[in-house]
Amino acid sequence: MPTSTNGRRRLHRIACGLGTSLAVALGTGGTAHSQDLSYLQSLLANTPAGGWVQANTTPFSSAWATQAEGGLPPGSYSDTGAVVRAWSAFAWDSNRAQLYLFGGGHASYMGNEMYVWSGATGAWSRGSLPSRLTNAGNAVFYVVDDAAPQSAHTYDNQLFLPIADRFISFGGATFNTGGGWLTRDVNGNAISAGPWIWDPSKADPNRVGGTTGSGYLPTVLGGEMWQNRLPFTSGTRGGSALEGTTAYRQEGGKDVVYMTRDQNASGFPALYRYEIGNLATGTPDRWDIVGRSFAASSSQSTAVIDTTNNLYIQIGNRANTTDDFGFGVFNLANTNATTPPGNTFVSLFRPDGQRFFTNRDMGIAYDEANNQILMWDGDNRGTVYYTSSILNQNGSVNTSWTVYEVGATTAAQPQGNFFNGVLGKWHYVAELDAFI
Repeated sequence: MPTSTNGRRRLHRIACGLGTSLAVALGTGGTAHSQDLSYLQSLLANTPAGGWVQANTTPFSSAWATQAEGGLPPGSYSDTGAVVRAWSAFAWDSNRAQLYLFGGGHASYMGNEMYVWSGATGAWSRGSLPSRLTNAGNAVFYVVDDAAPQSAHTYDNQLFLPIADRFISFGGATFNTGGGWLTRDVNGNAISAGPWIWDPSKADPNRVGGTTGSGYLPTVLGGEMWQNRLPFTSGTRGGSALEGTTAYRQEGGKDVVYMTRDQNASGFPALYRYEIGNLATGTPDRWDIVGRSFAASSSQSTAVIDTTNNLYIQIGNRANTTDDFGFGVFNLANTNATTPPGNTFVSLFRPDGQRFFTNRDMGIAYDEANNQILMWDGDNRGTVYYTSSILNQNGSVNTSWTVYEVGATTAAQPQGNFFNGVLGKWHYVAELDAFI
């Protein structure tokens, strides 16, 4: 591939309204999955490095359910397009080469159906139908069977767990209230819920995600696709997922998610580690607080793990000022649950020495093959920015990094509306050496 003027390799990008089968993986159920990347590889083969190519063969709207199929009845909160627009994230299934999109929420959309984009065909489909909601009379709308989550603004809170073979969402601002997920106990009292996991092997466009009878049509069967993991966790789940960030890696053969969660809207969220248990044996998940935000604050941003340098890197700002955006960095080598250490604020500079300011709506992803952190916000269409982590000799995080701007090499570039942010809709796919 060609290189840029500073010798850094430019990468392909795939715009998604978003010949070999690769990466066979085993889920906890022992089921083998193969991801067919031949379609995407063929697109990239004809795209110059640093270029964009549109990958979807059908529009997102083609997968929306009509009322006759079990979709939402007409109303002020039935605009399905909000699943993409309303502060949302997607997850990339590396076992199947699929993309999962779930969202809506707060004052935007009340449907909690799942959407699936196939990397093998470029086509959109539904993974489930929406659950029917019941009004508790206090502005809280419950899913009728409590067997699926309410829709929510998901920010940067959704991931795929390749070992467990599940999609996971930590939620955010739920429909109508903007609060966290709720279900009910046996007495009908509100109790917290989440995270929720969704089983891709049960995806069905004609079934509701919960139990039979929980959809908008009484004849619709239930796929029982979701599981509330809160009853199956140990440790302390602190903070809120509102405007949170997440990043994934495997540790000791287990799915592990690091995330920032705020308490009382302080603006300085703590860092948590969430380890997924064994779904087959019933081993519980585990929460631990492992870091504190002292030097850098954040809200409504995105994060990534630099696996080479063992860093959790989050778009943030210093002292809650709007004119000093950079990175808040946790050194994962130092995190611990006994005395959670603070993070470091990193100022970003262009090659000419001028400051580079991130914005909280950017997507951020890590290219492990080239040890680069790439950011895209859509404001300048196809322009991407990248940097690399810098550590001092003693292993501490250097507080000044250089950011390079890379323009698109193709005339075709995204032309969407990004006023609610890219957030968690920008991912690196290692098998393709490209970004979606």
